[in-house]
Amino acid sequence: MLAIDNSEVIAQLTDSAKDFCRRALPLRRLRALREQRSSFDRARWREMADLGWTALVVPEPRGGLDLGAAGAASVCRELGHVVAGEPLVETAITAAALLVALDPTENRLATLLSGEKIFSCASAASWQAATSVAATTKGSMYVLTGQLDNFPIAPEADYLVLPAACEGRLAVFCVRADSPGLKISPQTLADGTRDGCATFVAVHCESGNRLAGDEDPLPQVQHALALSGIAGSAYLLGLCEALLEMTLEYVRVRRQFGRAIGSFQALQHRLVDMYLQVRLTASALNEAVIACDSGGNAKRAAARVRHRACETAHLVIREAVQMHGAIGYTEQCDVALFVQRALVLVARYGDALEALTVATESATISAIGVQSVAEHEPMNGDWNSLADEAFRGTVRAWVEANYPTPLRHFPGQVRWAQIREWHQRLLARGWAAPAWPVQYGGMGLAPSKMLIFIEELERWGVARAPDQGIVMIGPILFEYGTPEQRERYLKSALSGDNLWCQGYSEPNAGSDLASLATSAVIEGDEFVVTGQKTWTTHALDATHMYCLVRTDQNAKPQRGISFLLIDLNQPGVTVRPIVNLGGHVDFCEVFLDQVRVPRENLVGELNQGWTIAKALLGHERLFVGSPRLCQHALNQLRELAQATGKTRDPVFMDALTRISLDIGDLEALYTEFAAVIKRGGALGADVALLKIGATETYVRLSEMIVKAAGAAGGVQGKIDFNGVVIDVLSHYYSARPAPIYAGSNEIQRNIIAKHVLQLPS
Repeated sequence: MLAIDNSEVIAQLTDSAKDFCRRALPLRRLRALREQRSSFDRARWREMADLGWTALVVPEPRGGLDLGAAGAASVCRELGHVVAGEPLVETAITAAALLVALDPTENRLATLLSGEKIFSCASAASWQAATSVAATTKGSMYVLTGQLDNFPIAPEADYLVLPAACEGRLAVFCVRADSPGLKISPQTLADGTRDGCATFVAVHCESGNRLAGDEDPLPQVQHALALSGIAGSAYLLGLCEALLEMTLEYVRVRRQFGRAIGSFQALQHRLVDMYLQVRLTASALNEAVIACDSGGNAKRAAARVRHRACETAHLVIREAVQMHGAIGYTEQCDVALFVQRALVLVARYGDALEALTVATESATISAIGVQSVAEHEPMNGDWNSLADEAFRGTVRAWVEANYPTPLRHFPGQVRWAQIREWHQRLLARGWAAPAWPVQYGGMGLAPSKMLIFIEELERWGVARAPDQGIVMIGPILFEYGTPEQRERYLKSALSGDNLWCQGYSEPNAGSDLASLATSAVIEGDEFVVTGQKTWTTHALDATHMYCLVRTDQNAKPQRGISFLLIDLNQPGVTVRPIVNLGGHVDFCEVFLDQVRVPRENLVGELNQGWTIAKALLGHERLFVGSPRLCQHALNQLRELAQATGKTRDPVFMDALTRISLDIGDLEALYTEFAAVIKRGGALGADVALLKIGATETYVRLSEMIVKAAGAAGGVQGKIDFNGVVIDVLSHYYSARPAPIYAGSNEIQRNIIAKHVLQLPS
């Protein structure tokens, strides 16, 4: 566990590693190494040792840098960019961690740190079995017998670190690669590097070759393997990042049919999906590093990022070959170097099926467990000061005691009259606006605490109230509103006296929002607004609308728009409900006929509303992209699976586990974007990744619920499954418009392709 914040040191290390890889590890050297039948360059390895890379996870008192998983991930990610074969993971991460934890002598560790000797550890699969080699005692000696396949870089290693079964217990041995009776048969891998089949025929070892002696080494082995998994995943992430960038560069210049192929929408959308998976992997890696270095569940976090990195690598190499066309299938193209290396690393560190098992072995099929559900009050009113478990227990206990039972898992959209009492309870508790600053009546939750708050509401099936005044108007007025507007509207939005809806979409301006036609003409101290808004959520209960209007008919579409706050309780406003597929009213049409709005209700500058609209869309995509809907659906799917016996179906459980991990990675990505808002930063176009990922995952979940219900999957209304009451179709109906609202996912992919990936129009 790291005792200090090493962020500045890690940043410097990353810059140094990036510079070294660029200068000393060009791609062209890889083909030469392959011709020489060498897995790596020993001279370059010694340079890495001189840079301190062999000491990344070694404590300072033993000659190391003590940078933990963060340091290991930083360097390995850069090595992935240049697909280097040097054995940093095998030697400087796994072997070094084991020697530090299990070998009190200094000689072996010193030769590792200097770069003089190469230590290699058996593959993760070998450690899980730990029965392929047996160790028996013979006097003061141990005799090793057995075989370990796929031993990483064994033909070029000086020492092998391996598990063995000794008197029914796990033992760890470190033996010289040239020991009598040890035969290493080389195995050439896809990228030209070599593993080995290590056969032990009565290999005699001194007692000092058994690391940790008679003590149980399992905790230290698990930690070392977690470090190895995180480092290997970081390498795969770097490889995917580099291959994605190489592919982007290619499609920007490669021309077909008279234009760059990067301008083809079909390719753009696939590239955005590649980018999304890379970003999810980066978020999962960040969480795994934090878990490992802070004393969390490193084993589970490492398994999760291994699964994500493995899946991402398969996607990225597949798409990279496809987008490079026929040349991408040739050995002469550099894409081949990445493909071949990825195949080796996925096999060595990915092991996605095993990772799926480990990632969920400590989780129940039902809800997130907590040690205590007692309520705690924070010191000085700062909820962020509570430990996560204490905060989760507090939220859980209070929500379960106070939320109205009839409203749990409410199908469709709840009306204000039904949810008002719950909102008042939240308000009295000080929890009505969890993300607002404390000075405005909010909880001021940090992103990690906000995720816990969301998880607990969804676990209990809490319905979403008409809350756009809190989740949308509040943040906009904090940033763009006048003091008078904040004074007038924030308190009433918090109390529920004013209920807000969004006036954005129009019949001919949905995803193409800039083409809106609702006009606002200035007459004295007022705007006169005329037009129609549609797909307006919560409009039946709303007292106010925040609305985009056209105030300059002659300006370019995005430059003649203003942002108005409109009181709906006045002549000229007509609200017409729209019934959805499920028979519920989630949306409305709103007709504005000569509606008069005071000029002081203009937010920001005249004709500059598009700037505010983009900021609000960023907040909306953050909100729509939160894991809230997915968590609620996942919890209901788990309950349904238990009630129907689906938990005994391995095919179903595989699918459930995979989608659970997807949601976990979406949560990690959401936390990163939420942290930007918390720091007062502006969200970029890439926030649309959240909306794409969350809504499409929600669609998959809704379909899994219908399938899990079997013959009852077409029944409307609540159904009792052996005591578990679920409205099977409610999520299915809710998921249909999810990829459409807040800008269709196709449009979001177009935006990311243009503004983030810089693909040609």
